[in-house]
Amino acid sequence: MKVGPVSRVDNSKLYDRSMICNICSITMSKKFKNCPGCGSPNVSKSKETEQPAPTPPIQKGEEIKVVEEYKLFGYNAKGQVGVYISKSSTTGKSLVYFPKQEEWGELEEDKYKRLKPGKISKKNKEFISRVKKMEWTC
Repeated sequence: MKVGPVSRVDNSKLYDRSMICNICSITMSKKFKNCPGCGSPNVSKSKETEQPAPTPPIQKGEEIKVVEEYKLFGYNAKGQVGVYISKSSTTGKSLVYFPKQEEWGELEEDKYKRLKPGKISKKNKEFISRVKKMEWTC
């Protein structure tokens, strides 16, 4: 069944902009299998919904996992989980605490991945509340 002509107005207030017709470029909701304008089954996800949400900047206390070889005082830390503390302004490396080894390390950003971006556990919140930058008192 063919539907009558559809005006080319901004439908952003009417639909959730999740599907778009590849023939006539009408935006429609997911509930339509065929385009209400031309009847075509040739519909796909719109570009607005295909882009992932931006990742928030890393925060003090987030958990990271080492994904490449990294020697930590004679121990290979690959696969270990650590707590992100800060990024050095001089070296550009990230300061990370490894609770299992009770050691500190400095890693480049490509050597680790964030486990839960933007999420800080209660245990890590308590830990980072006691960590501060060393002050020189000479």
